[in-house]
Amino acid sequence: MDTFTDSGTLSGPTVLRPGDAGYEEETPGFQLAFDQRPDLVVPAARPEDVAAAVRYAAGRGLRVGVHATGHGLPGARRGGLLVTTRRLDRLTVDPVARTVRVGAGVRWGAVVAAAAPHGLAPLNGSAPSVGVVGYTPGGGLGLLAREFGWAADHVRSLDVVTADGRLRHVTAETEPDLYWGLLGGGPGLGVVIGLETALVPVRTLTAARSPTTGGWWTRRPCCAPGPSGHGPCRPA
Repeated sequence: MDTFTDSGTLSGPTVLRPGDAGYEEETPGFQLAFDQRPDLVVPAARPEDVAAAVRYAAGRGLRVGVHATGHGLPGARRGGLLVTTRRLDRLTVDPVARTVRVGAGVRWGAVVAAAAPHGLAPLNGSAPSVGVVGYTPGGGLGLLAREFGWAADHVRSLDVVTADGRLRHVTAETEPDLYWGLLGGGPGLGVVIGLETALVPVRTLTAARSPTTGGWWTRRPCCAPGPSGHGPCRPA
């Protein structure tokens, strides 16, 4: 086990190599069909760790992969540097603004539990173990999509480390090209380490499966559509 800075000196975030204690526990994700064997693993404990890892990799021509829960396809299967972000698990709900701020390690189950006491809900998918940051920028078509639309359309801001190792707070107003590129543009623009997104007013969610078609339907008696005819909605 080592640590590094941009210059390669032994200081800064922890670095794991094959054979180090913790390496085998840090590399697997949900997708066990893919055996990841990166040369270096950085278990990021803070945003600055991610930035240092990206700068280190850029200076040495290393490919960078990222995962929190590992539900998506891995980036660094053989060689390169893998940043794990599950420890970036800060979560803050603002019930007045109806928003939530999350780090890259937060899973949807935690957001549902934090928002529910306020009569609010996130636009999550069907699995509570999926990470918010891994899910949302790709679009996010979940259980409430028929009423509220894509999860990505409700993102207010993103915190990202770009390829130059800079930490940037991105909104549609401050950096529109990067903002819209991150929301649906696919990987390669940077490492998203956190985001702020809207919550919607949902107090009751009932789900049932059709015995004839096998399909699912949902019923949400707490909300009526907003003035535009779709989400965000106003209380019924």
